[in-house]
Amino acid sequence: MFKFILFILICSGITNSVTSNNFFDFLRNTKSKFINKLFNCSLCLGWWTGIVVYYILDFYNEFTIDCHLYRLTSVWYADMILYGFIASYTCYLLCNLANYYERKH
Repeated sequence: MFKFILFILICSGITNSVTSNNFFDFLRNTKSKFINKLFNCSLCLGWWTGIVVYYILDFYNEFTIDCHLYRLTSVWYADMILYGFIASYTCYLLCNLANYYERKH
């Protein structure tokens, strides 16, 4: 369970930093519409961040069997896609909560 929470925090931290930090303005203000939309949307970037972080952690065997959501078949990419969706939603939720509290104070 700790690794799952750590996964969520890593994805949310990366996504929130890239979508709202001034350091990454060069990524959000490109001429490419796709790149511009990707790095401005916490839902979109959260999905891709979840997939990349899952792949890295799974490659280094940091996910134990209790962290896998869908190991009923030998389809290895099912977990990666599910973790992408989980990361996408939680990144969107946490980024919106952070933006809400920043505006309020």
